[in-house]
Amino acid sequence: MSAIAIGGLIGIGFLLAIIEIFLPGGIFGLIGTVMILSGIIGAAMTYGGSVALPLGFGCLVAAVILFAFWINIFPTSWIGRKINLQAEVTRADGYISQPKGLEDLVGKTGVAATDLRPAGVALIDQKRVDVVTEGMFVDKGSSIIVASVDSNRVVVRSTA
Repeated sequence: MSAIAIGGLIGIGFLLAIIEIFLPGGIFGLIGTVMILSGIIGAAMTYGGSVALPLGFGCLVAAVILFAFWINIFPTSWIGRKINLQAEVTRADGYISQPKGLEDLVGKTGVAATDLRPAGVALIDQKRVDVVTEGMFVDKGSSIIVASVDSNRVVVRSTA
């Protein structure tokens, strides 16, 4: 294998690795890695270890530098700012990750609107609420009480 072919394999491999930064998916990175390794193996077979070892070490250093660029410098570059989402969603803008008010249900009673096996729907304060039981099955129409609320998970138990 000629020196031009070895350099071409390694150069195109790094070019594909750079393309992988902009078009993630794994294919370009995988093909680029295979091309870089093929270039190093070709150098070892043609010129021996005295050429392949420094070449492999140089490729490793270049890969680490490329990775450091991708992690540290790329997100703040002009193209990185265009690709990455910069907007923040705040409660002041009206974005709420979870509905409020479920904590007020603790201790309230209601009726199972569906069979709770162990999840289902209950009517609590004339509102349909997705609930789970503490493990037992509860028949439709049975009286239930809210035992706890964790985030948006309402845990109930039968009052009977």
